[in-house]
Amino acid sequence: ETIDLVSGDALVLATDGLTEVRNPAGEQLLEPGAMELIARSGPEAQRLADDVVANVRLWAGRSVRDDLAVLVVRVIGTQPYA
Repeated sequence: ETIDLVSGDALVLATDGLTEVRNPAGEQLLEPGAMELIARSGPEAQRLADDVVANVRLWAGRSVRDDLAVLVVRVIGTQPYA
């Protein structure tokens, strides 16, 4: 499958520590929760990644026990990418 990215799009890659993190009640964040955190995060790539990690820690209510890595690629410019 191919996805065309245009200026302003962000590609967010994360380890399973993002979706599998648990809050104090034992609930997992899961994909819908992770997508919500991503949507509420800053526009720049570094800010988006930092916001996601910070908000995961807040949601968890404690330190995150699993690995948590987030990579964000923001498309800049007007030329189409293939």
